[in-house]
Amino acid sequence: STLFPYTTLFRSPYSIARETESNHRRYETHQAIIRGSMGNTRAELILNFRMSLLLFEQMGDFIQILIREEDRLTHDARQLREIMIDGSWNRQASEMEQRIQAGEVVDLDAQALTGIVNSALIGHFLTKRYFHVSAVAGVDDERIVMTLADLLTGARKS
Repeated sequence: STLFPYTTLFRSPYSIARETESNHRRYETHQAIIRGSMGNTRAELILNFRMSLLLFEQMGDFIQILIREEDRLTHDARQLREIMIDGSWNRQASEMEQRIQAGEVVDLDAQALTGIVNSALIGHFLTKRYFHVSAVAGVDDERIVMTLADLLTGARKS
C-alpha cells in the first residue's frame, strides 16, 4: 500500500519532526525559486499555485490519512497537522502581506486572502482526487490558478 510509510510515521515523534522539517524545506525552496524570479506578480502567483497543486498531488496519500484518521491520530500527528496547516498558512499570510504592502496584490486582509486561496486550491485538489477527474465542472488546474492570480492582482478580462 502507498499509505504504509505514512501509517508508520505517526508512531514516532522523530518521524513526525522529520516530515515537518521536510515539508518546511520543500516550501522554502519552492518560495525561493518563485519570489521575484519573473518580475511579474501574476506569473509568479500562477507558478506558485501550480506548484502548490503539484505538492498536494505528491502529498496526496499523506493528506488522505490526515483526513481519514482524524479521530485516531496521536497527539504528535495532530501537532504535525497543526504545524503543516497553521504554520504554512501563517507564512503564506506574511508573504501575502508583503505583496499587499508592495502594491502587487489587492489591498485586503492578508490572512483572509491566504485562506481563500488555500481553500480554493485544496478544495479543487480534493474534489479532483475524490471524483477521479482532471477538471471540476469543466474547470481544470490552469483555469483555477489563472483566475486566482487574476483575482489577487485585480486583472480584468478584456
